[in-house]
Amino acid sequence: MNINTWYPATGFFFQVEVAGFEKDSDLLFKEVTGLNVEVGSEDLVEGGENTFTWSLPKQPKSGTFSLKRGMYAGSSNFTQWVLDTIHTNYTEPITLREIKIKLLDMTGISYDNYSVDYIKPIVIWTISNARPTKYNVSDLDSMKNEVLWESIEFTYTNYRKEICQ
Repeated sequence: MNINTWYPATGFFFQVEVAGFEKDSDLLFKEVTGLNVEVGSEDLVEGGENTFTWSLPKQPKSGTFSLKRGMYAGSSNFTQWVLDTIHTNYTEPITLREIKIKLLDMTGISYDNYSVDYIKPIVIWTISNARPTKYNVSDLDSMKNEVLWESIEFTYTNYRKEICQ
């Protein structure tokens, strides 16, 4: 793929896939936030050397990320997995899932026969061992006519970024 066709990439055309729920209709999200990894450091003072300290890298640490969407009123396997994991009593093992976030190429799309299955990704972030840790619903307010948002926060062990050609 020629970088000039999509640089700089826009962040609004993406798809979320959760392993085991490929056919669920409720995997449509408005926002993905918090995808990050941080490499900490540990200072080491060398004996006899007073002009500097060594900064040694530590293991990478992944944070949390969130998926946000309009409240899904139906039931689905994905929603059930999220709620079961959050409300677990730990008598059953927690199922960790692989989640893929695909930034899609919007060049050359024909909206007459639009299907996200035929659109090529530009970048794929593959998130390993994800599990939901927080479920949040936006405020209910009788004075506002707004979409009711739900957000799901996940923890994970690591992620990979793949540039698609």
